[in-house]
Amino acid sequence: MHNRASDRSRDQDNLNSDWKRFHMDEQLVQSTVTWEKGEKQPNAFKDPIFAIVFLTHVGTIITLAALYGMDGVKDYADRTTGEDININEDVDYTDVFYSAGALGCLSFVLSSVMLSVLTISAPFLIKISLLFSVVMSAFIVFFFHLVR
Repeated sequence: MHNRASDRSRDQDNLNSDWKRFHMDEQLVQSTVTWEKGEKQPNAFKDPIFAIVFLTHVGTIITLAALYGMDGVKDYADRTTGEDININEDVDYTDVFYSAGALGCLSFVLSSVMLSVLTISAPFLIKISLLFSVVMSAFIVFFFHLVR
């Protein structure tokens, strides 16, 4: 019986020394290593094929707009109004530019507000989307059970 008590005491001492050694190692690591968030990513194209396709697409749109833009607008206007429209007339587009500028500023402000709201409420939105997924799955199972 004395042997068992001394074995327990020795095991407890070993456990305490292991615990102290672990904390000393942890303190050593924390004092010598500086942690940074993330790591520097190399500057490289990740998808060069899609970049080429995208630039080709944008170039095609610009080319078609330059070649057929005004004629396409004239043809569309002729078909919708039934009148022959002269595209060489001086037309005042300042109201259109003001409207486009105002709507662009409004969309920037609304996008910024929505980004802030979504960033703040991200955990809540994730929980709601998971709950919605489970509820919709149960609804689909129930619906198909009724249909059969």
